[in-house]
Amino acid sequence: MNDVLTLVGKHTWMPWAGSITLITLFIAGGLWLLSPAPTVEADSPRAPLAQTSPGQQIYEQRCAACHSIDGDGAGPGAEHLTIKPRDFTRDEYKIKSTEGEEFPTREDIIGVIANGMPGSSMPAWQGFMSEAEMGQVADYIQTFGRFFPQDGYGTTVIDIPARPDPTTESIARGAELYSSDIGCARCHGDAGRGDGPSAFELTDNAGFPIFPADLTQPHTFRGGSDPEDIYLRLRTGLTGSPMASFADALSEDQTWDLVNFILSLSPEEPVEPAVLLVSQLVDGPLPESPDDPAWDEAPEAYYPLTGQLMRASRYFQLAINAVRVKSLYNGSDIAFHVAWNDRTETRDSEAIDAMAIQFPQELVQGDERPYFVFGDSNRPVYQWYWSADSDTVVERNATGLDAIEDQPEAQWQTSGTAAFENGRWQVVFRRSLGAGDDNDLGFVTDRFIPISFVAWEGLAGETGNKLGITTWSVVFLETPTPLVQYARIPIVMVIVLVVELVIVWVAQRTLRRPNAE
Repeated sequence: MNDVLTLVGKHTWMPWAGSITLITLFIAGGLWLLSPAPTVEADSPRAPLAQTSPGQQIYEQRCAACHSIDGDGAGPGAEHLTIKPRDFTRDEYKIKSTEGEEFPTREDIIGVIANGMPGSSMPAWQGFMSEAEMGQVADYIQTFGRFFPQDGYGTTVIDIPARPDPTTESIARGAELYSSDIGCARCHGDAGRGDGPSAFELTDNAGFPIFPADLTQPHTFRGGSDPEDIYLRLRTGLTGSPMASFADALSEDQTWDLVNFILSLSPEEPVEPAVLLVSQLVDGPLPESPDDPAWDEAPEAYYPLTGQLMRASRYFQLAINAVRVKSLYNGSDIAFHVAWNDRTETRDSEAIDAMAIQFPQELVQGDERPYFVFGDSNRPVYQWYWSADSDTVVERNATGLDAIEDQPEAQWQTSGTAAFENGRWQVVFRRSLGAGDDNDLGFVTDRFIPISFVAWEGLAGETGNKLGITTWSVVFLETPTPLVQYARIPIVMVIVLVVELVIVWVAQRTLRRPNAE
């Protein structure tokens, strides 16, 4: 248990995705430690821990909670994970740098241990295991396989040629390949958001459902998102998954064109989580449609979500990992544009696509805020809740996850307009600046107003406490700069110039004055 606590404590600096992974690992580790200790039968080939190799000792302390003591991926934490842990007995390793059917190299396995598997619950152990310890774990893992010990590690490493410049022409050629009959779009979708027509029929070799990567979110790419990493994935495929190797279908140049296109689907630099959302002041009416060009000029804030882990029943692996938000206001109203990736438009089921914006019900002096998970009895929250089934916005108040109350429909002030296309929802929430009553929040221009976002993905069965949520950020209504602010510098410059001219004039008069003697 101390190992898990140390790992979580030392990862406070990690990006949000790493934090989610480590929280999940913490829960899984707790379940492992609370489960009955494994017994060793007299004829068992596995010796007691005190007599085992260093690799086995580290594995059973740090890995078995998910991968199981027998390496079959059925550890006590596995049932809580949507993406199931690797079954080492199948000899199927997704990430490798070797040709054809060869096993991965020892360095490949060490690399996965060191860097984790982005987009899953497999954390990065680099910094918490030495290079030697990771090598010992890699050597021990291969003993679970049926064929690996006899064949040994792979040796024929793929030579990665230099990447050509990602020119417009290269990206265009890659786009053609992506949409061609090699089949990328069938799984990953036209816009690369993992929503292709085949995306919902896929399973891995163990029979577990599996979804194609959202290519617009490179931080979730298995094996890394560097150009060379993607090149290797296209050449080797992902063993044990429906992602096949394209080594025979694409030349080296074509592979690089496809890599360049894939990378063009996301920003060149990683997007940083926002701490401030600026609501921009505009003249005239606010845009009502999510596709209105007026939104293009508004500053965007990026907010990662985490699974609802704070209150039972807890939710470990959420389906929606981030939202992108813009805001505009005028003299009477305020509007928020919220967009997020979602593989399906789920409107008709017990669990439906839904989004909520959350505020404190009342602003107080200082930094005191309600509990971000739907408030509490002392500090209620005020929510705008949109759901895809009714396509309306309900105003509601909450003092906890199990204490949510819809306001009477006659009191609703907030409206919403939604659009779904190519694996992406966009919803515009709009309301007057003033509060209708004490259950609503009024928007003012001189305060940082706490704001939070909540998401439910219907296809994943998210409903009730199964949700993704952000902690509190703040929204600030931008105020116009007084004209005097713009005029201040020119006015000062004019005054200085006048003073200088006066000084020069006086000096010149003094020099021209006749000598009194």
